[in-house]
Amino acid sequence: MELTNLIRSGMVFLIIAATMSVNSDDNLLARVGFSGHATALLTACVCTFIVFSRNVYYITIAVILSLVTNMPGDFGLNFGFDRDLYAGVLLAMLLQPFPHRALDALTSHKNG
Repeated sequence: MELTNLIRSGMVFLIIAATMSVNSDDNLLARVGFSGHATALLTACVCTFIVFSRNVYYITIAVILSLVTNMPGDFGLNFGFDRDLYAGVLLAMLLQPFPHRALDALTSHKNG
């Protein structure tokens, strides 16, 4: 079981790192003000830890949104939306579990 988790986390990390490295001059991290491959690898590591326990569909959506967000600007416009909108949806999707857990802990504390 541990080997399966290790292989799965490694594959998710490699895929997310590849999508973060696409278009490194004008990707999401460069637009925010960060540059360098070490920052992309660190961000991919954090994203891997966030999405690792989720199901395959959640991971697939995160990878697709990350890819569209980090592609050149005209690529996302072909789908009808700016790539910053895709970045917002991706960040909301990645950060959604944290307030959910906090609110769940508050409600279970009041009920218990």
